[in-house]
This record gives sequence, structure tokens and C-alpha cells, in this order.
Amino acid sequence: EELKTALAAAAEAAKLAHDEHEALKARAEEQAPVLVRLEAAVTSANETLSTAKEHAKYYEGKRSELAETIAENDTSVAQLREAVTLCARSAKRVCPREKAEAYLDPATEGKELATAELQKLFDQATRRVAKEEQRLARPQDRVQRELNAQRTLLARLRETLKNSREPCKKLQRGVKARQRLLKEASTNVQKEVSHRFNLYLQKKGNAGKITVDYHAGSLELDVKMAGSGNTVKDTRSLSGGERSYSTLALTLSLGEAIESPFRAMDEFDVFMDAVNRKVSMDNLIEFARDDLNAEKQFLFITPQDISAVDAADADIKVQRMKAARPS
Repeated sequence: EELKTALAAAAEAAKLAHDEHEALKARAEEQAPVLVRLEAAVTSANETLSTAKEHAKYYEGKRSELAETIAENDTSVAQLREAVTLCARSAKRVCPREKAEAYLDPATEGKELATAELQKLFDQATRRVAKEEQRLARPQDRVQRELNAQRTLLARLRETLKNSREPCKKLQRGVKARQRLLKEASTNVQKEVSHRFNLYLQKKGNAGKITVDYHAGSLELDVKMAGSGNTVKDTRSLSGGERSYSTLALTLSLGEAIESPFRAMDEFDVFMDAVNRKVSMDNLIEFARDDLNAEKQFLFITPQDISAVDAADADIKVQRMKAARPS
């Protein structure tokens, strides 16, 4: 009984396997045309791939050839550019481009000329150069050398001028500063001299002022004499003694602005009376003894009486000369 059951199961399984085999066989028969088409497509693709590889190999060879040609052309172009640059540089030394273009025919301006036309223009320029060389009796290369020498000299002179401008500017600034200081010093000297002049006049009760015009080169004295109340601008209207004392006051005032180690005054007391002479001598001695004049030597020459001077002082030496005509 078990054997029958096993055989029945085996028969059932065999039937199922057969049915499945038949189904697969039917499907294989159905897919056969597709497989044929796929095989044909693969074959075509392989052929196309092979053709493409051949084309790629061909064009790769062409690319290598073109790369070599391009490299050779680049070298030739670089050499030609260098040659053109050298020629242009040589041409500019002879004549600037703008000047050369001025000789061209206006009808050809801005146009690309053919080689033959350019050669014709070149031949014309060559003949013109030869004609000019004949006329000037000097070859072009000699003229060019002289021109280059003059250009070098001009460049050197321009550089020298450029280098000298800064020192000139410094000197100009220094001159302006000195002119300003001179103006300030001149104003201060005028004020100081005027103050000293008034101070010496006050010793006799007078007053005065000094006005200096540096541009006109003039000096004006204003003297106001004691008691009169009037200001005198013309010293010729003063008496002889007043005029001498005013002149002495001016000389003393100017003396403090002078750095000379020696001071000599000749006949300073002419036309002075005894009182004015005494005041003048005292002022001179006081001025000479000032600390500011410690290193200076004063010489006072007078034909008048100097008995009022104390000749016993250590810093005073009186030297009397013999009379020219003994009495």
C-alpha cells in the first residue's frame, strides 16, 4: 500500500515536471526570434566599435601630425615676430612711424598692402635715402651715429637738469628763509637803533626817532629839541652843537648794531659848546665801558679841549700830538 502511494506521488511529480518542461520549451521557442535579433545587434555593435576604433586610431595619428605642424608654425611665428620687432626697432631709430606714414600716399592709409606694393614703396624709400646721402655727402649710418650721440647727450643733459632742480629748490627755499630772517633782523635793528637814539637824546632832555626805508635806501631822523616842542626832520635847521650831538647819538646807536672790534670817531665834538662836549664825552666813555663792548677798542680823535676826561683811569689813555704850527 505504501509502495502504491509512493508510485502515485512519483507519477504526479513526473507529470508536473513534464508539464513544466513543455512550458519552458514553448517559452524558448517564443524567445528564439528575440535571441536572434539580439545576436545580430551585438554583432553590429561589435562591427561599429571596431570601425570607431580604427577611426580613433587614424585621427589620433592626424592629431599628432597636426600638433607637430602647429609646434613648427609657433616656432616660425616667434622667429618672425622677433625679426619684425628688430626691424621695427631699427626703423624707429632712423625715423618714427608717424613721420614715415606721413610720406605714404593718403589713398593707401589704413589699407593692407600687398607684398609687391610694399616692395615698391621700400625701393622708393631706398632711392630717396641714397639721394639724401648724395646730397648731404654723408652716409646714412654716419648720420644715424651722430643722431644717436646727440640723443645720448640730450638725455644726459636732461638727467643733469633733473638732478640739479632739487638743489636749486633747496637753495630757493634757503634764500626765502634768509630773506625773511633778514627782514625780521632789519626791523629789529631799526627798532633797537631808534630806541638807543632816543635814549641818548634824552640825556639832554631831547627826544628822537629813526625811520629807515630799506627799499628806498633812505634814513630819516625826527628830533624834538627840549623847550621848542617842534619836531625837526631836517638837521640843517639845528644849531651846530645840536647837530653834532644828534649825529653823535646816531653814531652811538648804530655802533651797537655793528660787530667791528675797533671803533674810531674823528672830530665828533666839532661845533659843540663846553656843556655839549662834556655830555658827549661822558656818553662815549659810558658806551665804551659797557659790558657788551668789553672786547672792543675805541679811538676818539678831537682837536678840542679834553680836560673834562679823567686820564688817570686805567682804561683810558690820552695821546696828544704836537701842534702842526708851533705858536
